[in-house]
Amino acid sequence: MSNLVKSNLTTSLKKVVRNKLHATLINNVKKNKKAVALLDRSGSMDWSEKMDQAKNALEPILQRHHLRLIAFDTAAEEISSERLREVRASGGTKFIPAFNLALSSPTSLIILITDGQPDEGLARLLDYKSGRLEGVELEAIGIGSDCDWHLLEQLCGSGKVHKIGELEVEKLLGALVERLLLTSDAGANAEVGKGVIEI
Repeated sequence: MSNLVKSNLTTSLKKVVRNKLHATLINNVKKNKKAVALLDRSGSMDWSEKMDQAKNALEPILQRHHLRLIAFDTAAEEISSERLREVRASGGTKFIPAFNLALSSPTSLIILITDGQPDEGLARLLDYKSGRLEGVELEAIGIGSDCDWHLLEQLCGSGKVHKIGELEVEKLLGALVERLLLTSDAGANAEVGKGVIEI
């Protein structure tokens, strides 16, 4: 057998193994993980078309994964994939109503997507976390430079805060959410990274 044929067979085998592994990971996520994404719809998400970018990025993720979606400002509501396009940016930013709605059903992973600073303050959020979020993995995706990074790191913990630029939302948000679904501690028992991750 020629070296060229051997090389082609090896490449083909690697592709088959990689595709099977990816399919297995997705099936495990669908079977085992109760994940929810919290999408900030406060007024500032309208700047730089962040909301439209986020909807474009999340639409295919909702089609591929068993992922609940909650949109929030100072209130929160669960959004089906069919209603994603109806979400509009307005109002303030409160995390706790979104957390409460997320926890109304069994949840193992919460992915918080936000571009701003919550109205509740760090002390209240940490108190809430200690009482309600024990046993739930919390990851945050911060958009742009206005996020309160210190608060998010204190709330989520080291290695659980991920940063994307406000002009890169459509390009990067979907891939990052999918990566968290496939590799987070709640799903595959693997670390995503260390500290604030800039993609």
